[in-house]
Amino acid sequence: MKRPDYWQHKVSVFLHDPVHKALKIQGHEVRAAEIATLLHQVLPNKNEYQSADAMASGLTRAALPGHHDDQQRNGAVDFMAKDNSVITHPLVNNADLRLDLPPSMTVDKVHQAVLALLKKDIGEGLTAEELDLLRLESENRAPLNAFFNRTSDPEGWSRALFHYLFFALKKRLRAENAGGLGALWDFLPADTRMPDHAVWHHCGLASALASAMKDDPNGSASLAVFSITPVQPFIAKARKLRDHWVGSVILSYLSFTGLRRVSEALGPDHVMYPSLHDQTMVDAWLDREFHLGHLLTEPDENVRRHTEESRGIASFPNKFVFVVSTNMAQEVCQDIQKAIQAEWLRLAGHVREYLAPKGEAGRATRGIFDHQIGDYWQFGFAAAKLLGLDDTADLAGLLHDSKWSVEQETVAAFSGPYGANGRRLARLYSATHTLTQSLLAATKLKPNRVRRAQQGEKCPLCGEHEILHDFIRPGSTSAHEYKMGVKAFWDGLRARMNSGESFAQVGKNERLCAVCAMKRFLPQALDRHKDEPLYE
Repeated sequence: MKRPDYWQHKVSVFLHDPVHKALKIQGHEVRAAEIATLLHQVLPNKNEYQSADAMASGLTRAALPGHHDDQQRNGAVDFMAKDNSVITHPLVNNADLRLDLPPSMTVDKVHQAVLALLKKDIGEGLTAEELDLLRLESENRAPLNAFFNRTSDPEGWSRALFHYLFFALKKRLRAENAGGLGALWDFLPADTRMPDHAVWHHCGLASALASAMKDDPNGSASLAVFSITPVQPFIAKARKLRDHWVGSVILSYLSFTGLRRVSEALGPDHVMYPSLHDQTMVDAWLDREFHLGHLLTEPDENVRRHTEESRGIASFPNKFVFVVSTNMAQEVCQDIQKAIQAEWLRLAGHVREYLAPKGEAGRATRGIFDHQIGDYWQFGFAAAKLLGLDDTADLAGLLHDSKWSVEQETVAAFSGPYGANGRRLARLYSATHTLTQSLLAATKLKPNRVRRAQQGEKCPLCGEHEILHDFIRPGSTSAHEYKMGVKAFWDGLRARMNSGESFAQVGKNERLCAVCAMKRFLPQALDRHKDEPLYE
Protein backbone atom coordinates (compact mmCIF):
# COMPACT_ATOMS: atom_id res chain seq x y z
CA MET A 1 0.00 0.00 0.00
CA LYS A 2 1.56 3.27 -1.11
CA ARG A 3 1.85 6.24 1.19
CA PRO A 4 -0.66 8.97 0.22
CA ASP A 5 2.27 11.32 -0.49
CA TYR A 6 4.53 8.75 -2.16
CA TRP A 7 5.03 10.62 -5.44
CA GLN A 8 5.15 14.04 -3.82
CA HIS A 9 7.98 12.85 -1.59
CA LYS A 10 9.76 11.30 -4.56
CA VAL A 11 9.58 14.53 -6.58
CA SER A 12 10.88 16.58 -3.68
CA VAL A 13 13.91 14.31 -3.20
CA PHE A 14 14.65 14.27 -6.94
CA LEU A 15 14.76 18.07 -6.84
CA HIS A 16 17.22 18.21 -3.91
CA ASP A 17 19.99 19.00 -6.42
CA PRO A 18 19.26 21.37 -9.33
CA VAL A 19 20.21 19.83 -12.67
CA HIS A 20 22.72 22.64 -13.26
CA LYS A 21 24.39 22.22 -9.86
CA ALA A 22 27.79 21.53 -11.47
CA LEU A 23 28.02 25.08 -12.82
CA LYS A 24 28.28 26.48 -9.31
CA ILE A 25 28.14 24.46 -6.12
CA GLN A 26 27.75 27.53 -3.93
CA GLY A 27 24.09 28.50 -3.74
CA HIS A 28 22.79 25.31 -5.38
CA GLU A 29 20.40 24.64 -2.48
CA VAL A 30 18.81 28.07 -2.98
CA ARG A 31 18.37 27.36 -6.70
CA ALA A 32 16.90 23.93 -5.90
CA ALA A 33 14.39 25.58 -3.57
CA GLU A 34 13.36 28.07 -6.28
CA ILE A 35 12.69 25.23 -8.73
CA ALA A 36 10.71 23.33 -6.10
CA THR A 37 8.65 26.44 -5.33
CA LEU A 38 7.82 26.92 -9.01
CA LEU A 39 6.62 23.31 -9.12
CA HIS A 40 4.63 23.73 -5.88
CA GLN A 41 6.87 21.27 -4.07
CA VAL A 42 8.40 21.56 -0.62
CA LEU A 43 11.94 20.26 -0.36
CA PRO A 44 12.12 17.74 2.49
CA ASN A 45 14.14 18.41 5.59
CA LYS A 46 17.77 17.66 4.81
CA ASN A 47 17.90 15.17 7.67
CA GLU A 48 15.14 13.22 5.93
CA TYR A 49 16.93 12.60 2.64
CA GLN A 50 20.59 13.08 3.62
CA SER A 51 21.18 9.37 4.19
CA ALA A 52 19.77 8.47 0.76
CA ASP A 53 21.75 11.30 -0.84
CA ALA A 54 25.01 10.20 0.77
CA MET A 55 24.34 6.56 -0.05
CA ALA A 56 23.59 7.38 -3.70
CA SER A 57 26.79 9.43 -3.89
CA GLY A 58 28.84 6.62 -2.38
CA LEU A 59 27.43 4.09 -4.83
CA THR A 60 28.55 6.10 -7.86
CA ARG A 61 31.72 7.91 -6.85
CA ALA A 62 34.52 8.10 -4.34
CA ALA A 63 34.14 10.38 -1.32
CA LEU A 64 36.64 13.15 -2.10
CA PRO A 65 37.48 16.30 -0.08
CA GLY A 66 35.06 19.19 -0.48
CA HIS A 67 35.49 22.95 -0.38
CA HIS A 68 38.00 24.40 2.09
CA ASP A 69 39.41 27.90 2.46
CA ASP A 70 42.87 26.38 2.73
CA GLN A 71 43.83 25.65 -0.90
CA GLN A 72 46.10 22.83 0.23
CA ARG A 73 43.04 21.06 1.63
CA ASN A 74 40.48 22.28 -0.89
CA GLY A 75 39.03 19.54 -3.09
CA ALA A 76 36.34 21.58 -4.81
CA VAL A 77 36.48 22.09 -8.59
CA ASP A 78 35.06 25.20 -10.27
CA PHE A 79 33.47 23.65 -13.37
CA MET A 80 33.15 27.01 -15.14
CA ALA A 81 36.80 27.96 -14.68
CA LYS A 82 39.14 27.61 -17.66
CA ASP A 83 40.37 24.03 -18.19
CA ASN A 84 37.98 22.72 -15.50
CA SER A 85 34.99 22.07 -17.79
CA VAL A 86 35.69 18.38 -18.19
CA ILE A 87 33.61 15.21 -18.28
CA THR A 88 34.98 11.67 -18.21
CA HIS A 89 33.70 8.11 -18.55
CA PRO A 90 34.17 5.47 -15.84
CA LEU A 91 35.23 2.84 -18.39
CA VAL A 92 37.70 4.99 -20.34
CA ASN A 93 41.23 5.34 -18.99
CA ASN A 94 43.37 8.46 -19.41
CA ALA A 95 40.85 10.30 -21.58
CA ASP A 96 38.41 13.13 -21.05
CA LEU A 97 36.14 15.48 -22.96
CA ARG A 98 37.08 19.13 -22.52
CA LEU A 99 34.27 21.58 -23.09
CA ASP A 100 34.16 25.16 -24.31
CA LEU A 101 31.40 26.81 -22.33
CA PRO A 102 29.86 29.97 -23.83
CA PRO A 103 31.92 32.92 -22.52
CA SER A 104 28.78 34.96 -21.81
CA MET A 105 27.14 32.18 -19.84
CA THR A 106 26.37 32.79 -16.17
CA VAL A 107 24.77 30.53 -13.60
CA ASP A 108 21.91 32.97 -13.17
CA LYS A 109 21.14 33.02 -16.93
CA VAL A 110 21.09 29.23 -17.01
CA HIS A 111 18.93 29.09 -13.90
CA GLN A 112 16.39 31.52 -15.36
CA ALA A 113 16.30 29.48 -18.59
CA VAL A 114 15.52 26.34 -16.58
CA LEU A 115 12.73 28.08 -14.69
CA ALA A 116 11.24 29.48 -17.91
CA LEU A 117 11.21 26.08 -19.60
CA LEU A 118 9.63 24.38 -16.59
CA LYS A 119 6.94 27.05 -16.46
CA LYS A 120 6.19 26.55 -20.16
CA ASP A 121 6.08 22.74 -20.10
CA ILE A 122 4.01 22.54 -16.93
CA GLY A 123 1.62 25.28 -18.01
CA GLU A 124 2.19 27.30 -14.87
CA GLY A 125 0.27 30.58 -14.78
CA LEU A 126 -2.38 29.54 -17.32
CA THR A 127 -6.04 29.68 -16.31
CA ALA A 128 -8.30 26.63 -16.31
CA GLU A 129 -10.06 27.97 -19.41
CA GLU A 130 -6.75 28.43 -21.25
CA LEU A 131 -5.65 24.91 -20.32
CA ASP A 132 -8.96 23.42 -21.48
CA LEU A 133 -8.65 25.24 -24.80
CA LEU A 134 -5.09 23.96 -25.31
CA ARG A 135 -6.18 20.41 -24.56
CA LEU A 136 -9.12 20.58 -26.96
CA GLU A 137 -7.31 22.36 -29.79
CA SER A 138 -3.94 20.64 -29.59
CA GLU A 139 -4.04 17.69 -27.22
CA ASN A 140 -0.65 16.37 -28.34
CA ARG A 141 1.04 19.71 -27.60
CA ALA A 142 -0.69 20.76 -24.38
CA PRO A 143 1.25 21.27 -21.12
CA LEU A 144 1.09 18.94 -18.13
CA ASN A 145 -1.45 21.05 -16.23
CA ALA A 146 -3.94 20.55 -19.06
CA PHE A 147 -4.27 16.87 -18.12
CA PHE A 148 -3.48 16.68 -14.40
CA ASN A 149 -5.00 18.85 -11.69
CA ARG A 150 -2.64 19.68 -8.86
CA THR A 151 -5.43 20.99 -6.63
CA SER A 152 -7.90 18.10 -6.87
CA ASP A 153 -5.33 15.30 -7.25
CA PRO A 154 -1.91 16.38 -5.92
CA GLU A 155 -0.59 12.82 -5.87
CA GLY A 156 -1.63 12.08 -9.47
CA TRP A 157 -0.17 15.39 -10.58
CA SER A 158 3.11 14.67 -8.77
CA ARG A 159 3.28 11.24 -10.40
CA ALA A 160 2.99 12.82 -13.85
CA LEU A 161 5.47 15.54 -12.88
CA PHE A 162 8.03 12.99 -11.73
CA HIS A 163 7.90 11.15 -15.04
CA TYR A 164 8.32 14.47 -16.84
CA LEU A 165 11.37 15.32 -14.71
CA PHE A 166 12.88 11.86 -15.04
CA PHE A 167 12.35 11.29 -18.77
CA ALA A 168 11.57 14.54 -20.57
CA LEU A 169 13.30 17.45 -18.86
CA LYS A 170 16.84 16.82 -20.08
CA LYS A 171 15.58 16.33 -23.65
CA ARG A 172 13.62 19.55 -23.43
CA LEU A 173 16.59 21.52 -22.07
CA ARG A 174 18.74 20.18 -24.90
CA ALA A 175 16.10 20.75 -27.58
CA GLU A 176 15.53 24.35 -26.45
CA ASN A 177 19.27 24.95 -25.96
CA ALA A 178 18.47 26.35 -22.52
CA GLY A 179 21.22 28.62 -21.27
CA GLY A 180 23.28 27.86 -24.38
CA LEU A 181 24.35 24.44 -23.04
CA GLY A 182 22.82 22.35 -25.83
CA ALA A 183 23.71 18.65 -25.66
CA LEU A 184 25.71 19.20 -22.47
CA TRP A 185 22.41 18.99 -20.58
CA ASP A 186 22.53 15.21 -21.02
CA PHE A 187 25.95 14.99 -19.40
CA LEU A 188 26.26 17.70 -16.74
CA PRO A 189 28.04 15.84 -13.95
CA ALA A 190 26.68 15.20 -10.49
CA ASP A 191 30.11 15.94 -9.01
CA THR A 192 32.77 18.15 -10.60
CA ARG A 193 35.55 16.35 -8.71
CA MET A 194 34.68 13.05 -10.38
CA PRO A 195 32.69 14.07 -13.48
CA ASP A 196 32.01 10.58 -14.84
CA HIS A 197 28.25 10.32 -14.21
CA ALA A 198 25.36 12.67 -14.89
CA VAL A 199 23.40 14.57 -12.28
CA TRP A 200 20.25 12.91 -13.65
CA HIS A 201 21.59 9.55 -12.54
CA HIS A 202 22.38 10.81 -9.05
CA CYS A 203 19.00 12.50 -8.54
CA GLY A 204 17.17 9.36 -9.69
CA LEU A 205 19.21 7.05 -7.48
CA ALA A 206 18.76 9.34 -4.47
CA SER A 207 14.97 9.49 -4.96
CA ALA A 208 14.76 5.69 -5.38
CA LEU A 209 16.77 5.04 -2.22
CA ALA A 210 14.84 7.66 -0.25
CA SER A 211 11.51 6.08 -1.26
CA ALA A 212 12.69 2.56 -0.49
CA MET A 213 14.21 3.48 2.86
CA LYS A 214 11.14 5.44 3.94
CA ASP A 215 8.83 2.51 3.16
CA ASP A 216 10.86 0.00 5.19
CA PRO A 217 10.40 -0.02 9.00
CA ASN A 218 14.15 -0.42 9.43
CA GLY A 219 15.09 2.05 6.70
CA SER A 220 16.56 -0.75 4.59
CA ALA A 221 16.79 -0.84 0.79
CA SER A 222 17.43 -3.99 -1.23
CA LEU A 223 18.66 -4.84 -4.69
CA ALA A 224 16.34 -7.21 -6.56
CA VAL A 225 16.79 -9.09 -9.82
CA PHE A 226 13.97 -10.62 -11.88
CA SER A 227 14.32 -12.99 -14.84
CA ILE A 228 12.12 -14.58 -17.48
CA THR A 229 13.16 -17.95 -18.90
CA PRO A 230 13.60 -19.91 -21.13
CA VAL A 231 15.32 -17.54 -23.53
CA GLN A 232 17.32 -19.48 -26.11
CA PRO A 233 14.79 -22.33 -26.51
CA PHE A 234 12.00 -19.81 -27.10
CA ILE A 235 13.89 -17.68 -29.63
CA ALA A 236 16.14 -20.23 -31.33
CA LYS A 237 13.54 -22.90 -32.06
CA ALA A 238 12.17 -21.33 -35.21
CA ARG A 239 11.99 -22.27 -38.87
CA LYS A 240 11.63 -18.81 -40.35
CA LEU A 241 13.75 -15.73 -39.71
CA ARG A 242 10.49 -13.97 -38.96
CA ASP A 243 9.83 -16.46 -36.14
CA HIS A 244 13.21 -15.60 -34.60
CA TRP A 245 12.37 -11.91 -34.75
CA VAL A 246 8.85 -12.28 -33.35
CA GLY A 247 10.17 -14.46 -30.52
CA SER A 248 12.74 -11.82 -29.62
CA VAL A 249 10.13 -9.06 -29.72
CA ILE A 250 7.71 -11.04 -27.53
CA LEU A 251 10.38 -11.69 -24.90
CA SER A 252 11.47 -8.05 -24.98
CA TYR A 253 7.86 -6.93 -24.61
CA LEU A 254 7.27 -9.22 -21.63
CA SER A 255 10.38 -7.81 -19.98
CA PHE A 256 9.07 -4.31 -20.69
CA THR A 257 5.80 -5.34 -19.04
CA GLY A 258 7.72 -6.24 -15.89
CA LEU A 259 9.70 -3.00 -16.00
CA ARG A 260 6.50 -1.04 -16.51
CA ARG A 261 5.08 -2.69 -13.40
CA VAL A 262 8.18 -1.66 -11.42
CA SER A 263 7.71 1.89 -12.69
CA GLU A 264 4.02 1.90 -11.77
CA ALA A 265 4.53 0.41 -8.32
CA LEU A 266 7.80 2.09 -7.30
CA GLY A 267 8.92 4.55 -9.97
CA PRO A 268 11.19 4.40 -13.03
CA ASP A 269 14.06 5.69 -10.90
CA HIS A 270 14.17 2.33 -9.11
CA VAL A 271 15.30 0.48 -12.26
CA MET A 272 19.07 0.04 -12.23
CA TYR A 273 19.30 -2.07 -15.39
CA PRO A 274 18.43 -1.84 -18.25
CA SER A 275 18.06 1.87 -18.95
CA LEU A 276 14.50 3.01 -19.64
CA HIS A 277 15.60 6.13 -21.49
CA ASP A 278 15.25 6.39 -25.28
CA GLN A 279 13.23 3.18 -25.46
CA THR A 280 10.38 3.32 -27.97
CA MET A 281 8.04 1.13 -25.89
CA VAL A 282 8.68 3.25 -22.80
CA ASP A 283 8.14 6.49 -24.71
CA ALA A 284 4.85 5.18 -26.13
CA TRP A 285 3.71 4.24 -22.62
CA LEU A 286 4.69 7.68 -21.29
CA ASP A 287 2.61 9.30 -24.02
CA ARG A 288 -0.45 7.15 -23.31
CA GLU A 289 -0.16 7.49 -19.54
CA PHE A 290 1.12 11.05 -19.08
CA HIS A 291 0.72 12.80 -22.49
CA LEU A 292 4.49 13.35 -22.70
CA GLY A 293 4.97 12.30 -26.32
CA HIS A 294 5.58 15.78 -27.73
CA LEU A 295 8.03 16.55 -24.91
CA LEU A 296 10.05 13.41 -25.69
CA THR A 297 10.28 14.02 -29.44
CA GLU A 298 13.78 14.71 -30.71
CA PRO A 299 14.09 17.94 -32.75
CA ASP A 300 16.64 16.45 -35.15
CA GLU A 301 15.06 14.75 -38.17
CA ASN A 302 17.83 12.14 -38.46
CA VAL A 303 17.43 11.13 -34.82
CA ARG A 304 13.66 10.87 -35.26
CA ARG A 305 14.09 8.69 -38.34
CA HIS A 306 16.57 6.46 -36.51
CA THR A 307 14.12 6.13 -33.61
CA GLU A 308 11.29 5.22 -35.95
CA GLU A 309 13.40 2.61 -37.73
CA SER A 310 14.38 1.01 -34.42
CA ARG A 311 10.83 0.45 -33.21
CA GLY A 312 10.94 -3.21 -34.22
CA ILE A 313 14.15 -3.96 -32.33
CA ALA A 314 13.89 -6.23 -29.29
CA SER A 315 15.80 -3.93 -26.95
CA PHE A 316 14.99 -5.30 -23.48
CA PRO A 317 16.86 -8.29 -22.00
CA ASN A 318 15.11 -11.09 -20.12
CA LYS A 319 16.57 -9.91 -16.80
CA PHE A 320 16.31 -6.62 -14.94
CA VAL A 321 17.62 -5.18 -11.66
CA PHE A 322 15.90 -2.66 -9.40
CA VAL A 323 15.97 -1.08 -5.94
CA VAL A 324 13.11 -1.89 -3.56
CA SER A 325 12.24 -1.62 0.13
CA THR A 326 13.58 -4.72 1.86
CA ASN A 327 10.22 -5.52 3.45
CA MET A 328 8.42 -5.25 0.07
CA ALA A 329 10.86 -7.15 -2.17
CA GLN A 330 8.96 -10.44 -2.34
CA GLU A 331 5.56 -8.79 -2.73
CA VAL A 332 6.78 -6.56 -5.58
CA CYS A 333 8.46 -9.46 -7.40
CA GLN A 334 5.32 -11.58 -7.16
CA ASP A 335 3.31 -8.64 -8.48
CA ILE A 336 5.70 -8.36 -11.44
CA GLN A 337 5.29 -12.07 -12.14
CA LYS A 338 1.50 -11.77 -12.16
CA ALA A 339 1.64 -8.76 -14.49
CA ILE A 340 3.90 -10.51 -17.02
CA GLN A 341 1.89 -13.74 -16.96
CA ALA A 342 -1.37 -11.83 -17.41
CA GLU A 343 0.03 -9.91 -20.39
CA TRP A 344 1.38 -13.11 -21.98
CA LEU A 345 -2.04 -14.76 -21.63
CA ARG A 346 -3.76 -11.69 -23.03
CA LEU A 347 -1.53 -11.63 -26.12
CA ALA A 348 -1.96 -15.37 -26.52
CA GLY A 349 -5.71 -14.87 -26.45
CA HIS A 350 -5.49 -12.84 -29.66
CA VAL A 351 -3.61 -15.65 -31.41
CA ARG A 352 -5.94 -18.31 -30.02
CA GLU A 353 -9.02 -16.54 -31.36
CA TYR A 354 -7.26 -15.96 -34.66
CA LEU A 355 -6.57 -19.69 -35.04
CA ALA A 356 -9.67 -21.13 -33.36
CA PRO A 357 -12.64 -18.75 -33.29
CA LYS A 358 -15.12 -19.25 -30.48
CA GLY A 359 -17.52 -22.14 -30.99
CA GLU A 360 -17.77 -25.88 -30.41
CA ALA A 361 -15.52 -26.66 -33.39
CA GLY A 362 -12.55 -24.90 -31.82
CA ARG A 363 -13.07 -25.94 -28.20
CA ALA A 364 -10.41 -28.65 -28.14
CA THR A 365 -7.88 -26.45 -29.92
CA ARG A 366 -8.44 -23.66 -27.42
CA GLY A 367 -8.01 -26.09 -24.53
CA ILE A 368 -4.63 -27.33 -25.81
CA PHE A 369 -3.58 -23.79 -26.57
CA ASP A 370 -4.46 -22.53 -23.09
CA HIS A 371 -2.61 -25.16 -21.10
CA GLN A 372 0.54 -25.00 -23.26
CA ILE A 373 0.64 -21.23 -23.04
CA GLY A 374 -0.34 -21.08 -19.37
CA ASP A 375 2.61 -22.96 -17.94
CA TYR A 376 5.36 -22.06 -20.42
CA TRP A 377 7.38 -19.32 -18.72
CA GLN A 378 9.56 -19.73 -15.66
CA PHE A 379 9.94 -16.62 -13.51
CA GLY A 380 12.84 -16.22 -11.13
CA PHE A 381 13.66 -13.49 -8.66
CA ALA A 382 15.98 -12.82 -5.77
CA ALA A 383 16.77 -9.88 -3.51
CA ALA A 384 19.38 -8.92 -0.95
CA LYS A 385 19.65 -5.82 1.16
CA LEU A 386 22.30 -3.33 0.05
CA LEU A 387 25.25 -4.62 2.04
CA GLY A 388 27.31 -2.32 4.23
CA LEU A 389 30.79 -2.47 5.71
CA ASP A 390 29.45 -4.19 8.83
CA ASP A 391 27.97 -7.06 6.80
CA THR A 392 31.29 -8.57 5.77
CA ALA A 393 31.04 -11.38 8.33
CA ASP A 394 27.80 -12.55 6.69
CA LEU A 395 29.32 -12.05 3.24
CA ALA A 396 32.23 -14.31 4.11
CA GLY A 397 29.80 -17.16 4.65
CA LEU A 398 28.05 -16.59 1.32
CA LEU A 399 30.68 -15.50 -1.21
CA HIS A 400 34.37 -16.14 -1.73
CA ASP A 401 36.34 -13.14 -0.48
CA SER A 402 37.66 -12.49 -3.99
CA LYS A 403 34.13 -11.35 -4.87
CA TRP A 404 33.97 -8.58 -2.28
CA SER A 405 37.18 -7.97 -0.31
CA VAL A 406 38.77 -5.41 -2.69
CA GLU A 407 35.54 -3.42 -2.87
CA GLN A 408 35.19 -3.55 0.91
CA GLU A 409 38.73 -2.28 1.47
CA THR A 410 38.32 0.52 -1.09
CA VAL A 411 34.97 1.72 0.22
CA ALA A 412 36.22 1.55 3.81
CA ALA A 413 39.24 3.69 2.93
CA PHE A 414 37.15 6.37 1.22
CA SER A 415 34.49 6.44 3.95
CA GLY A 416 37.08 6.60 6.75
CA PRO A 417 37.45 10.41 6.85
CA TYR A 418 33.70 10.72 7.44
CA GLY A 419 33.84 8.76 10.68
CA ALA A 420 31.09 6.54 12.04
CA ASN A 421 28.40 8.11 9.86
CA GLY A 422 30.43 7.51 6.71
CA ARG A 423 30.90 3.88 7.67
CA ARG A 424 27.20 3.49 8.47
CA LEU A 425 26.10 4.79 5.05
CA ALA A 426 28.75 3.12 2.89
CA ARG A 427 27.34 0.36 0.67
CA LEU A 428 28.90 -2.44 -1.38
CA TYR A 429 26.97 -2.42 -4.65
CA SER A 430 29.14 -4.89 -6.54
CA ALA A 431 29.09 -7.43 -3.71
CA THR A 432 25.33 -7.05 -3.31
CA HIS A 433 24.80 -7.49 -7.05
CA THR A 434 27.00 -10.61 -7.11
CA LEU A 435 25.14 -12.10 -4.16
CA THR A 436 21.74 -11.37 -5.70
CA GLN A 437 22.71 -12.91 -9.03
CA SER A 438 24.06 -15.98 -7.21
CA LEU A 439 20.78 -16.36 -5.35
CA LEU A 440 18.88 -16.09 -8.63
CA ALA A 441 21.09 -18.74 -10.22
CA ALA A 442 20.36 -21.06 -7.29
CA THR A 443 16.60 -20.73 -7.83
CA LYS A 444 16.98 -22.19 -11.33
CA LEU A 445 17.86 -25.56 -9.79
CA LYS A 446 14.21 -25.91 -8.78
CA PRO A 447 11.71 -24.75 -11.43
CA ASN A 448 8.80 -22.82 -9.94
CA ARG A 449 6.38 -24.07 -12.59
CA VAL A 450 6.02 -27.72 -13.62
CA ARG A 451 4.60 -28.21 -17.10
CA ARG A 452 1.78 -30.65 -17.62
CA ALA A 453 2.46 -33.85 -19.53
CA GLN A 454 2.03 -33.64 -23.30
CA GLN A 455 0.17 -36.31 -25.27
CA GLY A 456 0.02 -37.04 -28.95
CA GLU A 457 2.37 -35.89 -31.71
CA LYS A 458 5.06 -33.44 -30.65
CA CYS A 459 5.65 -30.17 -32.44
CA PRO A 460 8.39 -30.82 -35.04
CA LEU A 461 9.73 -27.31 -34.52
CA CYS A 462 10.39 -27.32 -30.76
CA GLY A 463 9.91 -31.00 -29.90
CA GLU A 464 8.39 -30.05 -26.53
CA HIS A 465 4.63 -29.65 -26.89
CA GLU A 466 1.83 -31.49 -28.62
CA ILE A 467 0.78 -30.01 -31.94
CA LEU A 468 -2.51 -28.14 -32.10
CA HIS A 469 -5.56 -30.11 -33.27
CA ASP A 470 -9.30 -30.26 -32.64
CA PHE A 471 -9.74 -33.71 -31.06
CA ILE A 472 -11.63 -33.42 -27.80
CA ARG A 473 -10.20 -36.73 -26.48
CA PRO A 474 -7.24 -37.68 -28.65
CA GLY A 475 -6.45 -40.72 -26.51
CA SER A 476 -9.79 -42.33 -27.40
CA THR A 477 -9.07 -42.46 -31.14
CA SER A 478 -6.92 -44.79 -33.18
CA ALA A 479 -3.51 -43.65 -34.41
CA HIS A 480 -4.83 -43.53 -37.97
CA GLU A 481 -7.84 -41.41 -36.99
CA TYR A 482 -5.56 -39.09 -35.00
CA LYS A 483 -3.16 -38.74 -37.94
CA MET A 484 -5.91 -38.03 -40.46
CA GLY A 485 -7.66 -35.64 -38.08
CA VAL A 486 -4.43 -33.69 -37.51
CA LYS A 487 -3.85 -33.55 -41.25
CA ALA A 488 -7.37 -32.28 -41.90
CA PHE A 489 -7.02 -29.64 -39.17
CA TRP A 490 -3.72 -28.29 -40.51
CA ASP A 491 -4.77 -28.55 -44.15
CA GLY A 492 -7.77 -26.39 -43.32
CA LEU A 493 -5.65 -23.95 -41.33
CA ARG A 494 -3.04 -23.84 -44.10
CA ALA A 495 -5.65 -23.05 -46.72
CA ARG A 496 -7.05 -20.24 -44.56
CA MET A 497 -3.70 -18.74 -43.51
CA ASN A 498 -1.86 -18.93 -46.82
CA SER A 499 -4.52 -17.44 -49.07
CA GLY A 500 -3.83 -14.01 -50.54
CA GLU A 501 -0.25 -13.89 -49.26
CA SER A 502 2.96 -13.71 -51.26
CA PHE A 503 4.54 -16.26 -48.90
CA ALA A 504 3.19 -19.22 -46.94
CA GLN A 505 2.30 -18.67 -43.30
CA VAL A 506 2.25 -22.45 -42.79
CA GLY A 507 4.58 -24.65 -44.80
CA LYS A 508 3.58 -27.87 -46.50
CA ASN A 509 3.25 -30.64 -43.88
CA GLU A 510 4.07 -28.10 -41.13
CA ARG A 511 2.31 -28.44 -37.76
CA LEU A 512 2.91 -26.27 -34.70
CA CYS A 513 2.25 -26.21 -30.97
CA ALA A 514 0.71 -23.21 -29.22
CA VAL A 515 4.06 -21.63 -28.28
CA CYS A 516 5.48 -21.88 -31.80
CA ALA A 517 2.13 -20.69 -33.18
CA MET A 518 2.52 -17.56 -31.04
CA LYS A 519 5.73 -16.70 -32.87
CA ARG A 520 4.25 -17.51 -36.26
CA PHE A 521 0.83 -15.85 -36.04
CA LEU A 522 1.06 -13.00 -33.52
CA PRO A 523 1.75 -10.32 -36.19
CA GLN A 524 -1.32 -11.41 -38.16
CA ALA A 525 -3.46 -11.60 -35.01
CA LEU A 526 -2.45 -8.07 -34.02
CA ASP A 527 -3.62 -6.77 -37.40
CA ARG A 528 -7.07 -7.10 -35.86
CA HIS A 529 -6.00 -5.15 -32.77
CA LYS A 530 -4.14 -2.12 -34.05
CA ASP A 531 -4.58 -0.31 -30.74
CA GLU A 532 -2.28 -2.81 -29.03
CA PRO A 533 0.99 -1.35 -27.66
CA LEU A 534 2.93 -4.19 -29.26
CA TYR A 535 1.38 -3.51 -32.67
CA GLU A 536 3.12 -0.14 -32.70
